[in-house]
Amino acid sequence: MATIKAKLEMLVKGNEEKEACIKLWEEKITRLARKQEKRSDRSFVKSSESKKEDKASAKAKLLTRRCTQRKAVSSRTTGLQA
Repeated sequence: MATIKAKLEMLVKGNEEKEACIKLWEEKITRLARKQEKRSDRSFVKSSESKKEDKASAKAKLLTRRCTQRKAVSSRTTGLQA
C-alpha cells in the first residue's frame, strides 16, 4: 500500500511539474503572438504610409507637369501677342 501511495504522489508531483511547464509555454506563446501582431501592425502602417507617400509624390509630379505646361502655353501666348 505504501508503494502505491508513493507512486501516486510521484505521479501527482510529475503532473504538477508538467502543468507548470505547459503554463510557461502558453505564456511564452501569448507573448510571441502579441509581438508578432505588433510587428504586423507596424508593417501595415508602414505600407499604408508608403502608399500615401507614393500618392502624394504622384500628385506633386502631376501638378509640376501641369504648371510646366501652363507656363509653356502662357509663354507661347505672350509671344504671339507681342
